[in-house]
Amino acid sequence: MEFPGLRIGIELEVLLTPISQSQRGFESLEHFARFITKKWNAERPPSAAKMHTDVDGLYEGGNADSEWTITDDSTILDLEDAGAGRCK
Repeated sequence: MEFPGLRIGIELEVLLTPISQSQRGFESLEHFARFITKKWNAERPPSAAKMHTDVDGLYEGGNADSEWTITDDSTILDLEDAGAGRCK
């Protein structure tokens, strides 16, 4: 069965926690996000989906719905904040 014009968006929420101090010395989430997006975009073929940063909701590009986005999200809690303790 075909659904002309059907479009589905997928949102992944991931909490990354460093296990050691970074050798690169990222100054902020924005600095880290710019590093990741630059690396992602440089390693993808021209036809692949690109990535941009949107930390603090400041992205104003016209392609926000067609690219991967790295952003901050106050609704993502780590295990301790959620009251679940640590996994071992």
